[in-house]
Amino acid sequence: RFRNIAKAVFPDALFELHSRSFALYHALRHISAEASYMIVDIRGELTELSVIKHGVLVDTISHPIGESNIFRMLAQELGVPLAVAPSSLSLLANKLGHDAEHERVLKALRRARVEWLTGLGLILKQTLEDYMLPAHMYVYASTLAGPFFKEFLSGNELYEYTSNNGSF
Repeated sequence: RFRNIAKAVFPDALFELHSRSFALYHALRHISAEASYMIVDIRGELTELSVIKHGVLVDTISHPIGESNIFRMLAQELGVPLAVAPSSLSLLANKLGHDAEHERVLKALRRARVEWLTGLGLILKQTLEDYMLPAHMYVYASTLAGPFFKEFLSGNELYEYTSNNGSF
């Protein structure tokens, strides 16, 4: 629909529409030393997991929990407005604030980790029948949430889907 409207307004223009996952793949394929890897785009409402095999983008899988959901879980657990949740995460990351507050944030992060990994595991189980996940991955996330998602992925919960049967 967008393409039709754009063509009507700009009949001589060339339009190419791409997802953020494709844009990340396009950028990384020129700088990555790896031929097979994953791009995990966590920013926003969804997690997009793109699988690149031998330099070719072979699949992109969407998971309905992304960074925004984690912030909502934090806000709910802490009983604070959504706008305050990133600050709570920042205090934990920078080891500032009170231990009791850190424990509440950690509790919310543990819950978020379980929900995120469980959902991602189910999607991977249903989707990945023809290939295993590469062991190398690039994570696209905010500076604030990125280290926590990296920690989420460093465990062995998803090892059964990797080509080396190990963690990422």
